[in-house]
Amino acid sequence: MKGKKIMITGGAGFIGSAIKKKLEKDNEIVIFDKILGHDLLDYKQLSSMMKDVDVVIHLAAIAGRNIAFTLPRETMEVNVIGTYNVLNAMVENNAKHIVFASTSEVYGPDIDDAREDQFISQGPPQQIRWMYATSKLACENFLLAYRLKHGIKATVLRYFNIYGEGQELTGHNGALSIFTIKSINGQPLTVNNDGSQVHTWCHVDDAVDATIKLLDCEKADGEIFNVGNPATRISVKELAEKVIKMTKSTSQIRYAKMDKPDIVKRVPNIDKLIKFTGFEPKIGLDEGIMRVSLWKSKS
Repeated sequence: MKGKKIMITGGAGFIGSAIKKKLEKDNEIVIFDKILGHDLLDYKQLSSMMKDVDVVIHLAAIAGRNIAFTLPRETMEVNVIGTYNVLNAMVENNAKHIVFASTSEVYGPDIDDAREDQFISQGPPQQIRWMYATSKLACENFLLAYRLKHGIKATVLRYFNIYGEGQELTGHNGALSIFTIKSINGQPLTVNNDGSQVHTWCHVDDAVDATIKLLDCEKADGEIFNVGNPATRISVKELAEKVIKMTKSTSQIRYAKMDKPDIVKRVPNIDKLIKFTGFEPKIGLDEGIMRVSLWKSKS
């Protein structure tokens, strides 16, 4: 993508800042982020900053299932009403293209070979654990509704466990980064329950590559895509063991009983992403762990 004015909401965050680096050479970038004093719930501020914007990459959100436990109302407000504001500001300013960061959480607690066109389910609404996923699913529907009503080009990305160097600086660390940092420091690695939960891990460089490919893909309009790396499928217990081995650490694994609902497995199918863009993940799990380890060792 070249010669566009692009707004990145959440552009000072982990994924957003990486996307900015890839796009800023050939485009004008506008960053909208709470770190800079911006607020998705402030429609006037949002709309004024969207003047003459061609494309919106909407990453800003209260992210993560754990945050929903402490900020349930804010999770719904910022994610749902914030996205509603983004879409209305686009209509007001005649911005015609949006890529939205959704989440693998929308697939619920137990999904293998997850495909974008299958039925999905959430846990009971009384369980706050699923509030984040519900907010993102509502946003997906908002996006597609505005596409039909206003002719906005809209694409949804369901990210599966994005990680990488410096992730902890954003305050949204995943298990891989947490394990690696603790292992380097010789601290115990805490695994919930028996550690049999299965995840996949996608390095931020691959996630950014997929995102930019979809930005440039005309056929991606109105579509939903999984963004992840199914080849990195691994249980949490096995991940902890691998990190300890690769960092040559003396850390021990501790098991902690978790009463909150958790996933059994969550593994994406990315055939659709490959078909539309030719994308293939390049960074395997071993390389990713070493990158995070080396970065942290030097920081």
